[in-house]
Amino acid sequence: MTYLNYWGVGERMSFDQEWASARSQAVETVSMRLNTVDDGNGGRGGPGTRLHVDAKVLDGRARAAETILENFVHADDAAAKETSQVGGSLKGFKSAAGFKVFQTRWDSQTAYVRGLLSDKVVGALRGAASDFRDEERRRALAMKGMDDGKNGESSESNAKG
Repeated sequence: MTYLNYWGVGERMSFDQEWASARSQAVETVSMRLNTVDDGNGGRGGPGTRLHVDAKVLDGRARAAETILENFVHADDAAAKETSQVGGSLKGFKSAAGFKVFQTRWDSQTAYVRGLLSDKVVGALRGAASDFRDEERRRALAMKGMDDGKNGESSESNAKG
């Protein structure tokens, strides 16, 4: 018996068969997406496209994340100010206790998100940028040392000679 399924007309499949088919198609699509790099214009770069990351790029991303953090804090403060007025107006109602639970959870969850943005995103990006700069300095010094020691001589023997 034929029928119209998600992919067009085909033979009737069991749910397990249909699920396996959908899953294999999704895996193929995802693996193809993961094997490419965004070209910066929302498209996918072709073969040979390379990702270029340095301290400047990471600092830029950290600044963007700081802006997001500031916007989040501002929105949270505004929401907390408005909702703090609700609690007092609920005195005598059964929902007052529930609202207090809501406020406590809101405060803990927004504090958690603030911490993630601050430490795990902004902090990690700043730390990575610093590590990049340190590695660039170390390599520059190593290269300078190689330039100073021409023909296999060390820079100390050049200074003495």
